[in-house]
Amino acid sequence: MKLNLYVVRHGQTFFNSTGLLQGQLDSNLTALGVQGGKDTGETLSDIQFCEVYSSDLGRAIDTMKLIGYVDGKEDPRLRERDYGSWSGKPWIEYKKASSCNTKILPGVESDEELNHRWKNFANDMIKNLESETDSTKNILIVTHGGMIRVITHHLMEFSTRPLGLNLKKCGVGNNSISLFELEIENSEIVNCEVIKIFDCKHLVCRRSK
Repeated sequence: MKLNLYVVRHGQTFFNSTGLLQGQLDSNLTALGVQGGKDTGETLSDIQFCEVYSSDLGRAIDTMKLIGYVDGKEDPRLRERDYGSWSGKPWIEYKKASSCNTKILPGVESDEELNHRWKNFANDMIKNLESETDSTKNILIVTHGGMIRVITHHLMEFSTRPLGLNLKKCGVGNNSISLFELEIENSEIVNCEVIKIFDCKHLVCRRSK
């Protein structure tokens, strides 16, 4: 079975625009974020998705609806990393503190915990596809920058081509689209081709600059 997995980051929020660390807190989409959601929906309008999933945080749900899916499935496993007491504080303060520590800061969700959430979700997502009859399936996931890095890192384990990016340093833009072409056998991923990664070329606001 072939699975085309489209992964979209939510639109820009007030916290994004003011440099605050969001984590599992929430803030409303800005006008730019709303427009980006509409642009993304237009770009994906010709694709028939058998399933649409979103993080259960408001900014991801709102983006999913702007793309055109009001009845998508919300799943807490697709949430952003929990930054604990750092949530709502300036991002630059967190970066300074974390750069001085070799281990993750106390109260912040670890990479292992984030990976566990994603892999648990991915296993269920693939198992649910077994009832589908089409040999090629399209799935849309609307989630967050940290989770998208985790997804990308995991799926690259099944690729024969190196990505050539440092995922920890590479920005995942708001409303960006990543597309992974997966081969599934016996409910397991056996191969991955990266078709596009963190792509923002579809956004009207960027094309007009």
